[in-house]
Amino acid sequence: MTCNCCTIDSYICNICDYECDYFLNKKNVVGVGLGYKIKCGFETSQKCIMVFVSQKVPSNSLNSNDIIPDVYKGIVTDVLESGCFKTQSLTKKVRPTMGGYSIGSTTVGEASTLGCLVTDGKYKYILTSNHGIVKDEFAIGTKVLQPAIPDGGKVPQDVVGTISKFIPVKNTTFFHEPKNVVDCAAVIVLQESLVSPLIYGINTPPLGVANGELKSTVHKVGRTTEKTLGKVLSINAVMELEDQGKKNIYKKQIVTTEMCSDGDSGSILLNQGNYAIGLVVGGSDTYTICNTMSNVLTALNLKLVTR
Repeated sequence: MTCNCCTIDSYICNICDYECDYFLNKKNVVGVGLGYKIKCGFETSQKCIMVFVSQKVPSNSLNSNDIIPDVYKGIVTDVLESGCFKTQSLTKKVRPTMGGYSIGSTTVGEASTLGCLVTDGKYKYILTSNHGIVKDEFAIGTKVLQPAIPDGGKVPQDVVGTISKFIPVKNTTFFHEPKNVVDCAAVIVLQESLVSPLIYGINTPPLGVANGELKSTVHKVGRTTEKTLGKVLSINAVMELEDQGKKNIYKKQIVTTEMCSDGDSGSILLNQGNYAIGLVVGGSDTYTICNTMSNVLTALNLKLVTR
């Protein structure tokens, strides 16, 4: 493949989609994506293959096979130290509850974030991350609380719904490295009076779905860090995340500046027009990873509730 048969963006995206293992198999590499090269702390206008590493080390301390080339197939690379990515306060009970608040299941003793409301045209569902509420493949029907158990949620008085749909996450093994696209789940609401389509602090539901754009300003509202602003650094990224000691690989991700902490997974990433572009899945001390929203909705066969 050569650059003259497609745009530079699609050329880099194809490298990330189909040749990511070339980078991920190198020591300390935890992700790759399309981005703008950063020089002296400032973004340039040069598109590059952005390579995320858990730790930068001198090239003379690496095996030759682990050295990241300055140029790969004609495209400049840019190495960013991100640390390791891990799956990640609006903690009080509120009715009707809304996007940004704490939720959790009775089987996973952690808190996640209520992202927003979605629908199949008949029923309303809460959209959130899979890893925050799904214990195993038998999770359908599991009760979901608002707030989560670590935030004081109790059964039965705080139950707002049950797990109805989720996309299983495929773990990396010694012999197989499957690529996930989404980490998401839908909770069917027991009563519509228990929930609001609004996102806390924004006072509107997501107005629709949009694509993530490089360098654009974005925001999210999550259970732990509440409303935070960030910038899109990379799109169509392939990233490695740790979840309770297991490693999972996700493709077609959006990478932003650091916006989240533990408990913020499930938050909705919004552009400045309040259109949903992503679902927060995890992060490190310096960057945040989000599923692409259009992929989330397609996988669950649901649509946003926009009013």
